[in-house]
Amino acid sequence: MNRLPLVMVILAGCEPDLDGTAFKCDADHGCPLDQSCISGRCRRVAPTGIDCGTASCGPDEMCCADVINGNRCILATEVCPGNSALCDGTDDCAAAERCCNAQGGGDVTACALSCESKDVACTVDADCPSDALHCCPQVLVPWGQCSIFDC
Repeated sequence: MNRLPLVMVILAGCEPDLDGTAFKCDADHGCPLDQSCISGRCRRVAPTGIDCGTASCGPDEMCCADVINGNRCILATEVCPGNSALCDGTDDCAAAERCCNAQGGGDVTACALSCESKDVACTVDADCPSDALHCCPQVLVPWGQCSIFDC
């Protein structure tokens, strides 16, 4: 009896979902197969620029928003004590990706192939999917969040 098909099914079910993780990377620590190490983070494309309050973060930076130090750009490899973003809209992501708001403390808002429409980060309504058309401001961070409701 050939058990190879069964083994393949079991192994395929054990693959972790690495989408939207934005791992730190360097010469010794690589990225998932469909991503590249760009400015110390695993991404599919480099961001065009991230609005961070009065500053605009470059491709090697991320926006760090914390209540003590305010909104500022820091290197993409640094640790932010508050909320951080490697993207703020679709222009920072690959064509098939969305900019997805972080879902927990210490997580980073990053590009991903999928996230729920209510979790999409945005700067303008055009960044939002058709089932959450409105880009609404958030309280603690300078990037918006898509909503089904008018702001």
